[in-house]
Amino acid sequence: MDCVYSNEARYDVCTFEDTPLIAQVTTSPTVQDIMNKVLVSHDWMGSQFEKFLQEHDEFDDFKNLLRAVTAVVISYDISPSFYSPTTGAIYLDPDDLWVTPAQRDTINSAPDYRSGFGSELQFEMPWRYVKDNDYAYYFYPSRYRISRTLEDSKYSFAALLYHELAHANDFFPSSRWLTYPMSKTVYDAVNEVYQAQQIQSDYLQNNFPLVVANSYNGVEMQKFAQVRFRDPDAIQEYQKDFTMSFVADMFKTEGAPQFYSYSTTREDFAILFDGFMMYARYGINRDVGVSDQQYNSFVWGQRDRKGESWIKPRIEFVTNRVLPEFYDADAIIQNMPEPLVLDNSVNWRSSVVVSPDDSSESELNIRVRDKRLTPMEGEIWHYDQRKSRNCGAIMLQGRIKT
Repeated sequence: MDCVYSNEARYDVCTFEDTPLIAQVTTSPTVQDIMNKVLVSHDWMGSQFEKFLQEHDEFDDFKNLLRAVTAVVISYDISPSFYSPTTGAIYLDPDDLWVTPAQRDTINSAPDYRSGFGSELQFEMPWRYVKDNDYAYYFYPSRYRISRTLEDSKYSFAALLYHELAHANDFFPSSRWLTYPMSKTVYDAVNEVYQAQQIQSDYLQNNFPLVVANSYNGVEMQKFAQVRFRDPDAIQEYQKDFTMSFVADMFKTEGAPQFYSYSTTREDFAILFDGFMMYARYGINRDVGVSDQQYNSFVWGQRDRKGESWIKPRIEFVTNRVLPEFYDADAIIQNMPEPLVLDNSVNWRSSVVVSPDDSSESELNIRVRDKRLTPMEGEIWHYDQRKSRNCGAIMLQGRIKT
């Protein structure tokens, strides 16, 4: 525990002997093998995570992807979820795992600290996952005290896992799992590839760069992303003058599936993977658009931007490195259809329904929803959060080595 979630930890002395990657224990992990590496603040979180792996990992994707982590930490005070290369662990917000109001009550409901970043800009770039012309998952307002099942939140949690575990496999790809001596520290292993620029996302930028040299559009999108996602104080006066339409024209010809890709090269890597996996495994589409800050005025959007010919090679590069066991990935990527343009005569939320001219009749059968639920827009996850935490409430699930 001290190596992954403790105020007393010295992460630069924790070795693979102390906290091995799951792949260093077994390259064919069972659910129990995974649970032996899980730490939770409340027992129900571990039980629900185990149930998810048992019932919703039919392709073994998550068990395979989890081989690249040293531990899974699920705690009431984690928000947003993140991956830490310093510890080799993923840290998960349990919001997708609760099924009763009582369980939900134990979770810290503080908003994402980045929610107000970029408020001086004239635009926002919302995104969402879509299933059959409807939002793939919905928000449950706490005031209604509604219960739910894991089935109700499985798409949201699957997307989260694909994203965070892409980060883990970026830093610890399968080609390196069995090359580390157990006496080596996790910190040294990461620092070596970082200094040598040999992280998988570095290779992505070398072969299929997101921002091409001297690309005005890409450079400006990158600057906007720093303001919106990392440092609002970095805003420059001229950026406040960019209109929604101007930003849309810059973004649509570039190689990013969504705006957050420009925040770091690590996020670019993970976003390429999670969006493709949600499409390949669940038939879920991803929309991205450009609107005002309130999502009322909406000027441009696309469904399945990953189908652009210049984005497909980037997805293929990433997927082959993150999940080499996915043998059908290349064929699926090559057969992905071109993106659909969303209807900008309506607001962002209403644009989830595409034109009947562009969809089959079955896709227009909107699912009946509890009217108390609200559509869930895309969230922002990340990999580089490192915070000192009080771990007095953490309990042990399984037999993780401490």
